[in-house]
Amino acid sequence: MRHHKMIVAAVAWLLAAGMARAEEAASFLLIGGGARAAAMGGAAVALSADADAIYWNPAGLASVTRPEAGATHALYLGDTYDALAAAVPLGNRGVLRKEELGSRSGRAAATAYYPAESDMGVVAVGLARMGYAAQEGRDAARRPTGTFSASDYSASLAYARRVGGGFSAGLAVKRAQTRLADSSAGATALDAGGVLDLGTRFSWRFGAAVRNLGQDLRFSEQASPLPLTFAAGASAEPFRGLLLTGEVQRRPKSGTTAGSFGAEYRLHSVVALRAGYLQDRGPSATRWGGLTGGLGLGWGRLRVDYSFAPFGALGTVQTISIGGRF
Repeated sequence: MRHHKMIVAAVAWLLAAGMARAEEAASFLLIGGGARAAAMGGAAVALSADADAIYWNPAGLASVTRPEAGATHALYLGDTYDALAAAVPLGNRGVLRKEELGSRSGRAAATAYYPAESDMGVVAVGLARMGYAAQEGRDAARRPTGTFSASDYSASLAYARRVGGGFSAGLAVKRAQTRLADSSAGATALDAGGVLDLGTRFSWRFGAAVRNLGQDLRFSEQASPLPLTFAAGASAEPFRGLLLTGEVQRRPKSGTTAGSFGAEYRLHSVVALRAGYLQDRGPSATRWGGLTGGLGLGWGRLRVDYSFAPFGALGTVQTISIGGRF
């Protein structure tokens, strides 16, 4: 019951969050990792349960049972985005559990100790890079001064563990770095989250996370906040082969709220079809709205995923990822 209250409190926190609007920096931190999540509208806070969970909800890493790694590459409207993730379970350690054996009178008649195992959790690392197309530079009089490059980087270290009662918790520390021509700025932030797996008939999972909670990025005298995000959502499997997921995200620094939904239908043990919808796509949204789609292929411990998101005249964001367990 306590874990249920934690999830409810997280959702209330998400909906009530409100801060002054500001121009966000390092927006590449919103992209995440894995084409599966991208194909399902980015509704991954309750869904992600592999190495890519380090980008969406670090608590999802607790579901990793053997070492695994994943790589993501996206063509993002003229720019390129790459992400790597790896997760390693620390295994179990032997412990002695104590049990009081009662008598008919209700008093302890004896104390027994027996061997058991304790989950030591999962550690993970993530690396991401956004490379931007060459930019045109101008001086104070707005005269062209040639072109310059810009790029963003992030590195994350995370730990997650099953707490008990179907509840898992995770925490990640990340460092974001932005380079603009010869200048650079960096900031440190935290991601934290929880996942409640009810293990019921429809495989309900609830998740909540806060992402990019930390310092502002500061260039000279100008400081811009990271894209602080509160997210909460749920996933379920109403019948075998069909998985549904949805979430709501609140970005208090920019004053925006967005909802996203996704579905996955597994045609075969090898092939899965996916579709999604992201409510808020910003000023570049088109008549396609926030529709996304994709497919996944899996062979044993290897998986390959692809996603697309049409942006009309601006082009289509295409993402491919590959992952495997060892």
